[in-house]
Amino acid sequence: TRAEDDQPVHHLLEEYFRPALRTIDRRLPETAPEDVPRLLAPLPLSAWGLLTLDVPEEFPNLRRFIPRMPPEELQLRWVGASGTVLLMQSVAFVEALANAYARHSRRPLPGARVLDYGCGWGRHLRLLARFVPVTRLHGVDPSAEILDLARRLGVRARLAHIPAQSDSLPFPGRFDVIYAFSVLTHLSAAAHRAALDLWSRCLEPGGLLAVTIRPRAYWTLQPDRPGLDGLLADHDRYGFAFVGAPAGQGGPDYGDASISVDYIRRNWTGWRIAGIDAALADQHQTVVFLRPA
Repeated sequence: TRAEDDQPVHHLLEEYFRPALRTIDRRLPETAPEDVPRLLAPLPLSAWGLLTLDVPEEFPNLRRFIPRMPPEELQLRWVGASGTVLLMQSVAFVEALANAYARHSRRPLPGARVLDYGCGWGRHLRLLARFVPVTRLHGVDPSAEILDLARRLGVRARLAHIPAQSDSLPFPGRFDVIYAFSVLTHLSAAAHRAALDLWSRCLEPGGLLAVTIRPRAYWTLQPDRPGLDGLLADHDRYGFAFVGAPAGQGGPDYGDASISVDYIRRNWTGWRIAGIDAALADQHQTVVFLRPA
């Protein structure tokens, strides 16, 4: 069931994109997976995103192709937002990723092999299917439960479980794009260093890594947080602050973290910053694009 704030979905699609959707729906069954992004080209990512919320019944082939959304309560519990609010955040990230890859790699995104590190229920993978053939989309997550849900929802990507800390990936070969949304924001310095080492081994030499980090201001969202002064002092002094989650909620290397750009420049050896995107739709998930040094 759509949340009330998603009610304009059908209206917007019908008023502006109905002829294109009719053509796409008619041709989709006979289109090879590699050619689907070309078929979808008439749709901006915003329209494709609206479809991922709810596909009108008059487009049965698109309804079969596009994954279903998880329940609203699960969206809220997993990422803290749902419906169109979450869609705006997700579209902004995927657009930034696509633009950064085109700018820095000078290659078309449809030809890229993509890995979502920490894919959850596939909120970004379902949007990336607008640009990238689903045969080139891969996702890993330490939660077998959320991966099972993604499969049941119909997420079209190669999905695999991975331990919380791993020195290898369950897929062979290298990737042109690796992204980790809201992953390093939860890891200790040792754990995020291990992840960076893994990504450096699995990214093509000319590839692009996209990660999100939290700014100092994240800590002030909870003015009564225990140890707040120490966390702010750590961020100011070191460029990194971390507090572990309560016992039984992820282990000693899992919690909340903030990372400064200066910290990245000083400590992430083997990487160089290619760009930064200030995510206005999600101001505590700053996107940093990196390339192998």
